[in-house]
Amino acid sequence: MDIKRLLGLSCLSVVLLSCVDEQSVEFDVEQTQQAILLCGEIVQDNNTRANDGGFANGDRMGIYVVDYNNGKSGTLTETGNRANNVPYTYDEVLGRWNASIAVYWRDQQTAIDVYGYYPFDNSMESVTEHIFTVEADQSKVGGNGNIGGYEKSDFLWAKKENVLPTSNTIFLNYAHRLAGIKVVLQQGKGFTGDEWNKVERIVTIENTLRTAHINLATGVATATGSKDKSIIAASQDDDIYRAVTIPQTIDANTDLIAITIDGTSYKYTREEATKLQSGKMYTFTFKIDKFDGGVLIPFHFYMKT
Repeated sequence: MDIKRLLGLSCLSVVLLSCVDEQSVEFDVEQTQQAILLCGEIVQDNNTRANDGGFANGDRMGIYVVDYNNGKSGTLTETGNRANNVPYTYDEVLGRWNASIAVYWRDQQTAIDVYGYYPFDNSMESVTEHIFTVEADQSKVGGNGNIGGYEKSDFLWAKKENVLPTSNTIFLNYAHRLAGIKVVLQQGKGFTGDEWNKVERIVTIENTLRTAHINLATGVATATGSKDKSIIAASQDDDIYRAVTIPQTIDANTDLIAITIDGTSYKYTREEATKLQSGKMYTFTFKIDKFDGGVLIPFHFYMKT
């Protein structure tokens, strides 16, 4: 995805509250034991989330902590870890993340691996095949405490390895694990006066798989399902439309992008396969001439990490 700048550096505050079913901390510890303190560094496009800080108030991410055994890294599992899918909630006013349960070091010698993902799922069933689906209509705008379809489709992942108890703070570097498509429209011939600014525009990404199995141990997202789905892209400023997609390959000679301008359809088909890779943004710029629809040729195309 188009990674532009570092956003959202804030400590993950450990607050002791009661346990609930979707989270747990393993092992008995002395109450004088040192708590694990986390901070999150989120490297992401500033337009991916709901605000310029990268996250919106009330967003939740999930954390797993796995102990080392005899100096060797432990295996991430659904249960039995030092921390199992503990949710951290973002407090936008204070600029920090609050954990719903305290997480402590095992002792003064045992190292840990920390895994983080966003958005939090309280019904997590598998850490190797976590099911995640991007929204079909990413143009839906959020409100009343709910995020929009585009923001809801984002998936972030981080891992910090071999951290010793001597560490005061653990920094997690979150990254996008899905792919992104950006479509830029430019006014072409045939539109008179301010007609271009008034006509309705709809941009869709075609022939996609919208569901993935995500391995939380590696952050790898593997597409699954039927490759016949379309995604309505979110409208942004300056005739820019964006959609989050599952990493996958769109077959050659099939529609990749469809654009409807004032009821007239335009379609873009590539002669070669289009490989959408994790963490990358694919930008297509089209100059639209007013006519009865037809085949689109991109004015400009590039891929950026």
